Amino acid sequence: MNTFGNSAARMRLFGRALLFGCTLLALAACRPDAEVAAEHEARAMAFLEEGDGPRARVEFMNALNRQPNRVEARLGLAELLRDSGDRKGAYAQYKRVLDQVPDHLPSLLALSEIAMLDRNWDAARLYVTRAATLAGSDPQVTARQAVLDYADAAKAEDAARRDDARARLLALRGKATDFLPLHHVLVDGFMRDGDPEAALGAVDIALTEVPQDQYLHTARLQLLYELERTEEIAQQFARMIEIFPESLPLRQSLSDWHAGRGDLDAAEAALREMTDPPSTEAQMALVRFLVARRGADVALQELEGLVGSDESSGSYRLLRAAIRFDSGDAEAAIADVREAVRLIRENGGDATDAHFLLAQMLDGSNLRPEAEAALRSLLTDRPRHVPAAQLLASWLMERGQPEPALRLLNVAQTADPDNPQTLN
Repeated sequence: MNTFGNSAARMRLFGRALLFGCTLLALAACRPDAEVAAEHEARAMAFLEEGDGPRARVEFMNALNRQPNRVEARLGLAELLRDSGDRKGAYAQYKRVLDQVPDHLPSLLALSEIAMLDRNWDAARLYVTRAATLAGSDPQVTARQAVLDYADAAKAEDAARRDDARARLLALRGKATDFLPLHHVLVDGFMRDGDPEAALGAVDIALTEVPQDQYLHTARLQLLYELERTEEIAQQFARMIEIFPESLPLRQSLSDWHAGRGDLDAAEAALREMTDPPSTEAQMALVRFLVARRGADVALQELEGLVGSDESSGSYRLLRAAIRFDSGDAEAAIADVREAVRLIRENGGDATDAHFLLAQMLDGSNLRPEAEAALRSLLTDRPRHVPAAQLLASWLMERGQPEPALRLLNVAQTADPDNPQTLN
């Protein structure tokens, strides 16, 4: 048997196969960018049809990476970002569409709406003016003009102009249903009139068109409070938590509402029912509730299971330190802060505020020399830390050392010229 010959034959076959495979890869790599981009865009549209926004977003981005001037792909990406609540990202994409197509009316309308929601009235006016030159009688354009007029009138406290703008918007409500600022203005107008019933009606009409707008839901909750509709308040909280399950401020508002009605168990449950596992901010909100409503001992017991050696442990230790210090256990509190400083630094965080708290606690424990040393150490690392400079300056003044105190205050004033404590 000619082993060498067979091996050589196999190598020739392998070489041809490898060459054929490489040729295919080269041909794929050489396909026109427009062709590949079109395929990505088509897949993105298919994912949109299926309701799969995240995968559609990836495909739109793939299309734009291959061919950045694809207007439809950029518009699709902008809409997805806008729908997800990323107004800043959407704004950037719409602006890039205008770079390619300066008279693109949908982008001008979208940019003007985002600018209005962000209270960027100058930018909104610019885009509305451009849109008006293209479609001055379009209800979407005239509605935007009326919102701008309302904003100007409200700023000038011109009730007659404000009412005129609102009347125009009421007439346009059925023609520009998805234009959020229109609904916001109508609600605001009725609230300014002191008519919560009419404002609530405007909110409910708006929510049939834009059911997930947080401003409208918050306004509805506020109006129900004003109208003292307890049962509907509970229903509105439940509705909002279903739509915005990870909103800590919403959970805190619900907790406060239950506590105000004397139901502390429900108030505590509102904070415990955050997503699993809860965030550090949610845990700390719960602990602060326990301090205020259940007492320091219950709060400290809750913290025992949270204080460890992970990245968030520094925050928990600082909170435990504050509770211990307020409860009279200064020694344990100071030990907690020292350990928190170490953990925060070990995890690459900024321990400046913790270091400042340490100095305050040391001073509050009649350990001024140690407190001063802590402040000087902090200012060595962060010479423009205004609270530390102010505090150390006040101690130096007490000791009759005005010159170094004034040098510190000069640094503080340079860092924060409008700080009233420095100016005084």
